[in-house]
Amino acid sequence: MGEGKENGVSRRAGLRTGAVTGAAVAGGLAAQGGAAAASQPGPPSSGRPGQGTSPSGDLHAIDLAGKMAMPGLIDCHNHIVLMGTGEPLSNYDAIRSFVQTMTDRSGMGYSNKKVTISTCGLASAIERMADDTEMDASLAVSLNATTDELRDRIMPVNKVYPLARLMQALHYYCKVTANTVTIEYALFKGINDSDEDAARLMELLSGLPCMINVLMFNPFPGASFERPDEKRVYAFRNILVKHGFVAVVRNSRGNDINAACGQLRAASS
Repeated sequence: MGEGKENGVSRRAGLRTGAVTGAAVAGGLAAQGGAAAASQPGPPSSGRPGQGTSPSGDLHAIDLAGKMAMPGLIDCHNHIVLMGTGEPLSNYDAIRSFVQTMTDRSGMGYSNKKVTISTCGLASAIERMADDTEMDASLAVSLNATTDELRDRIMPVNKVYPLARLMQALHYYCKVTANTVTIEYALFKGINDSDEDAARLMELLSGLPCMINVLMFNPFPGASFERPDEKRVYAFRNILVKHGFVAVVRNSRGNDINAACGQLRAASS
């Protein structure tokens, strides 16, 4: 399922309310012929920061499918990513029905490789997905840190599912499904972008069938983090590639006008 993931993950990384984006995917899919659909309309509920706020509650499968069935949308986009404002796998039953509808030949007719679920790392739900033959979609996981101390701070979900538990679930998922996983790693200047971070990331992902999307934080006024320079970003990527990992730098679009992922939410707050 690597092809679908590589073409479908987004080119954006951004800060969501309270911490790092739990899904540094989907925002830039329009540039690659893709579309992103929010799986929950409300604020984050599992430590996965949201990009926007609206009345809380889960979207039903028909609501999700209705988004994608808007006139002309299906004709324009060949890949769908399910992401926040909340956490897709917290809305499991609706997401499952949505995946079935989108991949059914009598429904929208998408390839399973062209539907991606982006998660902040709900280990138990990832294992449930692995065992569920009706939940056949690509998987992307926002990692963003290589130590529990840092990930606790920027992604509070890690306090429930620490790195060791998350990696256990990802290895289980790959073993059961024979699929690869897309690892999203958003870089923050001086926070998680050192050579030592790259070394820890490689150790963490050792033996896991995956590809790594390296993303750059999109800054906005009042942000707690800074965007690293491109030289540092590519140096980080090159360390991964040198050691045999598939790693791609995904460049943001729209950050020059504060329209990249995370920036629109900040501007409207």
